[in-house]
Amino acid sequence: MLISSDANVLEPLESYSIAKYHNGRLATRYGSFNYPSSRDVMAPAVVEGKGFFDYRDFNHFMLNGNQNDTIVLSVRNRTLVDMVTSFSYLFSFFGLLMMPLLFRVNAENSWGNRLSLSMKIQAGLISLVFLSLLTFGWGSGLFVSTQYHQFTNDMIREKLNSVEAEVSAKLGHFDVLKINANGNYMQGILQKFARVFFTDINLYDNEGYLLATSRPKVFNVGLLSEQMNPESFKYMELYKQSEFVHRESIGKLNFSSAYKPFYNTKGVQLGYINLQHFGQQREFENQIQRFLVAIINVFILLLAVSVILAIFISNWLTAPLRILQESFASVKFGKYNEHIHYDKDDEIGSLVKDYNQKLDELEFAAQQLARNEREMAWREMAKQVAHEIKNPLTPMKLSVQQLLRVYDPSDPKSADKLKAVSNSIIEQIDALTRIANEFSTFAKMPNPNEERVNVLALIQGVKEVFQGQIVMDIEAADDDVWIVADKDQFVRVFNNLIKNAIQAIPKEREGHLFVRIQALGDRVKIELKDNGSGIPKDQYSKIFVPYFTTKGTGTGLGLAMVKQIVENHRGSIDFDSISDEGTTFFIDLPKA
Repeated sequence: MLISSDANVLEPLESYSIAKYHNGRLATRYGSFNYPSSRDVMAPAVVEGKGFFDYRDFNHFMLNGNQNDTIVLSVRNRTLVDMVTSFSYLFSFFGLLMMPLLFRVNAENSWGNRLSLSMKIQAGLISLVFLSLLTFGWGSGLFVSTQYHQFTNDMIREKLNSVEAEVSAKLGHFDVLKINANGNYMQGILQKFARVFFTDINLYDNEGYLLATSRPKVFNVGLLSEQMNPESFKYMELYKQSEFVHRESIGKLNFSSAYKPFYNTKGVQLGYINLQHFGQQREFENQIQRFLVAIINVFILLLAVSVILAIFISNWLTAPLRILQESFASVKFGKYNEHIHYDKDDEIGSLVKDYNQKLDELEFAAQQLARNEREMAWREMAKQVAHEIKNPLTPMKLSVQQLLRVYDPSDPKSADKLKAVSNSIIEQIDALTRIANEFSTFAKMPNPNEERVNVLALIQGVKEVFQGQIVMDIEAADDDVWIVADKDQFVRVFNNLIKNAIQAIPKEREGHLFVRIQALGDRVKIELKDNGSGIPKDQYSKIFVPYFTTKGTGTGLGLAMVKQIVENHRGSIDFDSISDEGTTFFIDLPKA
């Protein structure tokens, strides 16, 4: 007890047991292994001189010193539980290292910073097991400690009564005890009884001063005071307790200490007997340590099992939800969406049933909407066609009526009037033909006849058509920028965009159109920027709508046709506009 922990050089060897045999009989032993009294019972015949062997779950090393003496060193073999526990430690340590990575991957695959349901279930189950095991371990440790202290107190009470009886038999005939007269005698008796009862014994007088002790060195070096513990003296002297047991300490060492009044044969109190129970403190610490190690081993093992079970359980519970998620993600409006097949009658089954029902309702609603949109589109187209046809028919009718009123076969000028009316009617018929062709082209856009097309060369060719109408500057980082497209359709695209740019420029302003062509990765970016009057913000959403136009003439199909052609080539078109500064159209197409 009084040796410094730094001097415990043999402490790592405490898990070993050792025995000495003399003439084949057990002479002495130390440790937890129960050695047989005869060496021949445990030693195999194959061991000669020295060697290793297994016996009763221990591994032994035997050394024959001479013909008479044999030394045996033993240590417990590692069991399956030990190996599983070691694996559990490694598994848990690896899990702790992987946990930040798993949370990061989950966060990247989740919406925002929210955890997935699977991770929540795993975290909940593991946390529940962890808290349960932690609470169980803490409660078990507290229970074992309490039970041990209770057992120690009961044992020290029994020893105290036994010691009091033995001391009374030796010192009960004295009327008074004094150090000068009886000190050596009392110390000898206490040391004898200390060896018998394996405990330290102190004897105090009625004033609480030390009379004798079985371990005088403790008091001589000043580790303990020669006066009784104040709390103990209070309970014994003031409260007249028949016995008192509590915890005392020497430095960091805590031990149980019991007090009992000591009377002589005449019933006169001579002093107080004190037993200090710290001889088994190391045993208690070892028991607690073994218990904690066992708890930790079970804790780690169950934690590892709970992690594996949590993964399987969470995957099992969320498997139907993943099917729902995939089905939700694949739902497309206006397309056929397959039903989910799930035959279990639970909450997921009810959700699947409602989902399938909503799919049917969605398909019906999509068909109704598509039918309504087609009908509305035909009505709008019929209205627009009627309006566009009506415009040239009115002047044609007026021209014919005027001709009928003024035509005179005898008049020499009638032939000229007839020719003028005929030319006007022909022009109106050409306008009707053009209108019919534009509507037919938009309604029956042919499938693109794709080929490799050099965008720069294509735009330069279109530029020549509008020479003199607008100043065009073309910028390209490379002379060869290729796309896969229908050349005729993209001639129509750029014709429409350049024509719109020309029409958007005020008469008092010289028209400029800047075209930039860029190849970025696997995409081709085309930018057309004019210096026209711009597009009002309230018309942004209608620019690509069929039949919408900001000009006094035209069908409003030009930009709608441009958008349709670009999207048919797996591209996109967008624009940006600043009032009175101009409009920029952006075309994005896949590179050939």
